Amino acid sequence: MTERHAPQDPADDDAFLGPYFAAARDPAPPSSAWTARVLADANRETQRRAAPRRAAVARGRRIFDVLGGWAGLGALAAAACAGLTIGLAPLAQIPDPLEIWIGAAAGYDLLPVTGDEILLALDGG
Repeated sequence: MTERHAPQDPADDDAFLGPYFAAARDPAPPSSAWTARVLADANRETQRRAAPRRAAVARGRRIFDVLGGWAGLGALAAAACAGLTIGLAPLAQIPDPLEIWIGAAAGYDLLPVTGDEILLALDGG
């Protein structure tokens, strides 16, 4: 259960806290041992911050490393090219997004010649 205290007289509080307030008003100088520890800690921190740091790595190099180096960058480039190719000239099984957005058949060719015309041009005919 919670104990209830009767309201105290403010004079009692002053009597109880009086020694603490007196000690706060009359500060004694810190001990020499404490001062030595603080100064030693400050010297250690100064030396730690003055120590040489490793060279900063350029942002581009960090991104290159995150992507996995040349192998990761090559795979990313291949995937980007494949996505662009599939997006511009989708396979027959994939619906054309331009037809879906416009609502009509879009007629565009990336290579305006047929395979037969290419073979005839290669044969010299």
